[in-house]
Amino acid sequence: MSNRLVHLELYPLEIPLKRTQYFRDEPFDVSQHVIVAALLADGTVGYGEGMPNPSVTGETVEFIIYNLQNDLADNLDKLEPKSFSDLLDFADQLAFVNEQGQHTHSTRCCLELALLDAYGKHFQTQLAVIQGWLGYAPFMAAAKNRRPRVTGLLDAVLWGSLAETFVGCGGLARKSLR
Repeated sequence: MSNRLVHLELYPLEIPLKRTQYFRDEPFDVSQHVIVAALLADGTVGYGEGMPNPSVTGETVEFIIYNLQNDLADNLDKLEPKSFSDLLDFADQLAFVNEQGQHTHSTRCCLELALLDAYGKHFQTQLAVIQGWLGYAPFMAAAKNRRPRVTGLLDAVLWGSLAETFVGCGGLARKSLR
């Protein structure tokens, strides 16, 4: 059965905080996220999450949704990797900056996590197992010439509930929202 990516569903999400938080001396009362559901032709669904931070990368929820629907859509039309290694190669080629010169780190994060989840299920590879894939024998061929960023991204797949964890590109940060 085909493993072609057939649909991306985007869910903007705002989580109200119980108390005001500060980042770079800027207050915020809600935590904004974009949840991505990636549907493969065989019915497999994978989920990813990105948290835009306008004061760091300039990204907003609207910016992420626009980039996924417009700038990245052409890259996804024919996505049908033959192996998990092929998916990693595809993800590694996604741009960190869009055609307008704007950073797209959170955009990449939610998309990559959704694809890793969906294709991990399709290829029967648990994300917890591939978290350390650079030292994991089945993925050693794919590991050649990999940048350390991919390893950090895979570390992010060990996230828990959204109420306690922010998943970001290149790592995982725990912060209580209670």
